[in-house]
Amino acid sequence: MRTVTMNKKITLQKRTEPYGHSDIEPIVAEAEVCGAVRTPSLTFVNSMAAMGYRIALTVVVWRNEFEKADYTHAVVDGKDYRIADIGAGVNDLFVNLALERQ
Repeated sequence: MRTVTMNKKITLQKRTEPYGHSDIEPIVAEAEVCGAVRTPSLTFVNSMAAMGYRIALTVVVWRNEFEKADYTHAVVDGKDYRIADIGAGVNDLFVNLALERQ
């Protein structure tokens, strides 16, 4: 069985579209969770690039923490990322997030 080491604190954010001419997306919900941050393989990056995504990181988080809100963004080490794709984790307890740089 594969193991998952939760090695970083990640801030999950749910952002909405700004009103008017503002460029700042208002944060509706936010939660700080533990996650396993990894650099994706070249094969995964290329397959996602074929679908139009530029994946920078993958993060494994607990499914019950992720499903509390409809999160759209993640902050890892002070950098903003958009959640591009949500995939299956190691088992039913985890979810794998593919993150695109903002």
